[in-house]
Amino acid sequence: MVKRRLAVVIIPKACQRPQLTTVVPISCTPPQNVRPWHVKLGRDPYPKGTKSELWVKCDMISVVCFDRLFGYHYRWNGERKYATMHVSMDELIAIKAGVLAALGLSMP
Repeated sequence: MVKRRLAVVIIPKACQRPQLTTVVPISCTPPQNVRPWHVKLGRDPYPKGTKSELWVKCDMISVVCFDRLFGYHYRWNGERKYATMHVSMDELIAIKAGVLAALGLSMP
């Protein structure tokens, strides 16, 4: 994937490498065949999001520098304001299980 897109940060700071983080992308396109490494989100994480169906593609794991990540922002009184987006704890657990499945490390 080369375009700018939403992603879920699954490891906030890599061990011994504080400038790096691990992310998995969010896509509006449903997978042709749903696998254990595809996680459907229950809601759009954008603060005013309207997408009805979003998928986390846990098999497309990337390690990126924090400098490459952009937060959701809007303009208010001429200033840039940032809003934090979150997935639910249940979705985060499902995403981490999807990553394990994508790596062939899922528990029986």
